[in-house]
Amino acid sequence: MALIDLDKIPKPVRINLSYGKIVSYPHSSVKDDTSKIIHSFDPANSGYVLISSYANCPSRELSKELHLTHWDVLKIVEAYNNNKDFRNSIDEGARLNKIEELKKVKASGVSLTTLKLLGKDYGVSEEDVLKVFKGEL
Repeated sequence: MALIDLDKIPKPVRINLSYGKIVSYPHSSVKDDTSKIIHSFDPANSGYVLISSYANCPSRELSKELHLTHWDVLKIVEAYNNNKDFRNSIDEGARLNKIEELKKVKASGVSLTTLKLLGKDYGVSEEDVLKVFKGEL
């Protein structure tokens, strides 16, 4: 009887997003039929990067999902690092997303100190945090 070393089995890697997650699932082993079962934690997602987001969805249970190859994800990262226009577009969109989140938090009645702390966590300038607090943004 063969022993299976569970520490050597490739495992999915997960990164949490603001409204979802990215999970990189390992490829199934192609060496033999028995190891394919061992290496596939989730056969439907094996060999893909699953991006799941519930932004603009009625609930988390109705989240949107996108399956990309690892190569496609690498091309996205390369585009961000090498294409100035793409990087600037993503950076500006992310800045606006962070400001929208601060507006939502401000609407709950938090203090300026709390908003500043959250803005610092998000990487938003103190000037923009003050504008959000004053309702200028």
